Amino acid sequence: MPRTPVNRRKKRRASPFATVRDLRSCGFTVDQIKRVEAKERGAGAARTGFAYEDAYATVTLVKGCRQVAQRGREVAVAEGRGAFVDDVIIEERDIFAYHQLKTGKGESWTRGDRALERDFVNQATVCLRKGLPFQLLLVVPSATLRKKLERKMPATLQRTKVVRFPVVSRVADLARVGKTEADLDALLAFERPGPSDRENVLKHIYFGWVERRDRSRFLRASRLLRTLREEPYAFVARPFRDDSAEWRKAKRILDAIPNLVVTIDRGYFCYDHLNGVMRGHEVRCGTKVYRSLVSRIVSAKPRTFAELEALL
Repeated sequence: MPRTPVNRRKKRRASPFATVRDLRSCGFTVDQIKRVEAKERGAGAARTGFAYEDAYATVTLVKGCRQVAQRGREVAVAEGRGAFVDDVIIEERDIFAYHQLKTGKGESWTRGDRALERDFVNQATVCLRKGLPFQLLLVVPSATLRKKLERKMPATLQRTKVVRFPVVSRVADLARVGKTEADLDALLAFERPGPSDRENVLKHIYFGWVERRDRSRFLRASRLLRTLREEPYAFVARPFRDDSAEWRKAKRILDAIPNLVVTIDRGYFCYDHLNGVMRGHEVRCGTKVYRSLVSRIVSAKPRTFAELEALL
């Protein structure tokens, strides 16, 4: 008797982006659907200069890059499409977190005929209808406003959380927000990174977000991390191990130089002369420059730090 074939294809996961058809199936009126479409059009037009939403997305992606590098845990960020809560959507651990960001000092749940409350309630309706695991978050810049919104949160918003995120005027200032500086330092190849090192990574992530070509999809932290590791001025840590005979020869030569310690650390050729008097991360490993340096060391056989310095 022939066996019945088994369909082993995984069930396709529902998209966090709602279509007009999705909204209609939830029972929303034409006016409610038009509001979603208007929010989507307005989001692109409103983002000029250094936008609050872009700053929030950048800090999230910095944290995401660290998580990918250290734990292999993915974080992805997108702008909402077909969403009532639409500024930023973050996907992490198979949960979609919908964020609405507000900078107005007088923001409230009841303002404008309870528009904010209705947007959050409607977004929860869409997610529940689509079977999405989700969170709803309202982001504001003031601790006082956050406490006020938490205190006066309507009973209809049980799934909603209010968080604080400060307004900053420059990309470099994001390093001082929350744990961003620690996240950047964990990514960098330097033992003691400086402000310019952090700023280079921040700018790469920021422009990777705002200048992405396909704005209809999630930007994944793993993709950003791959491009960061190839960026010559970012100096981001990279996994690297050199077991070649050429490197072993070079290492024996370097180990014989007095008062010098040379290691491969976080994917970079690092040296420390006279216990920190002369220190540097000169060459990114695995590149043509690195292979050329190793060959020059083997060929020249430097006996002093001065002779090595001439090769660097």
